[in-house]
Amino acid sequence: MALSKKGQAVRSLKDLESFLEKFQEEVLAELKNNMQTLDSALHGLIILINEYKNKDTASYKQLMQFVSRELKGYSENEDVPEYRKIKSDEVFYSGIASDGTQIKNKQLPIEWIKKNNRLDTHIEREPVVILVENSKQGNYVDIDAGELATDIEQSFGIQCYNVIQRFNCKTYLEMIADIKNAISKQVSFTQQEKQKTNLKETVITRSCSIVTSTKCIKLLREKSKVNKNKNDKVAK
Repeated sequence: MALSKKGQAVRSLKDLESFLEKFQEEVLAELKNNMQTLDSALHGLIILINEYKNKDTASYKQLMQFVSRELKGYSENEDVPEYRKIKSDEVFYSGIASDGTQIKNKQLPIEWIKKNNRLDTHIEREPVVILVENSKQGNYVDIDAGELATDIEQSFGIQCYNVIQRFNCKTYLEMIADIKNAISKQVSFTQQEKQKTNLKETVITRSCSIVTSTKCIKLLREKSKVNKNKNDKVAK
């Protein structure tokens, strides 16, 4: 027995089909109009996947893996989608100079970053709920970049106690948009697969009907032929 979004039981197969079709439309519409959270949309996708997809196929496992990782986040040994790989050459550091001067939130020269090629692409592994929070922080998001502390000390003689890489919030909004597109495509693709399955079932059903009808016609003709022969003999 399935449950609708409002917790109502879906008792029949027909009710389930109707619910899923309506639910799919709601997921797509709400995503488009920013009315639904990403985690809710992903949970909705799980419902559609489990009802529409063959659980033994590779595509089912891949899709469930995508949903699970987006909801829970990606571990260090897991590959992430391209939209989760972000770049920024804005790096700020705080520390103590060799003469004891306190330095706070000073930006690293972009030329130094490019010359030393020390700033790798940041891979965002956090769950979608964190990405959404980051997109709402204001103008920018600061990510720890402490791995640059040693290079900064060697180049500028400053002992850093804080190094951050700064990203514009638009970067996270773009990431969220990409995730929404991925969800929408999967929801639509899942429905298309169901429609193909229904079409195949219809063709098979009609084919069986045609075969059955052909057999019936053949049997009727044979029976008619037998009855005609009997009638001929009686007439003689």
